[in-house]
Amino acid sequence: HHLDCFRLRKPQDVLTLGIEEYLEGESILFVEWADIIKGYFNQWFWTIHFYFVDNDDNKRRIQFDLSAGTTASDRLAELQDMISRIPEASP
Repeated sequence: HHLDCFRLRKPQDVLTLGIEEYLEGESILFVEWADIIKGYFNQWFWTIHFYFVDNDDNKRRIQFDLSAGTTASDRLAELQDMISRIPEASP
């Protein structure tokens, strides 16, 4: 799932987007501009930063940060397990 919070004015506004549905079950949710709604995530999460490299529009550096209290190996194993259970799309 994908959620874009750019236009939210206050954290409560996320409730109008149906965030509860996104967080049910074993799905992966990518949130853009998530700083305003961090309080809604009581489990572990990854923060992904994209940076331009050498002022080149075609080059990016991607940095992954884990939430506090998590270890990379545990979270990576969980993420790999979740991804492995995603059904493949039909051709």
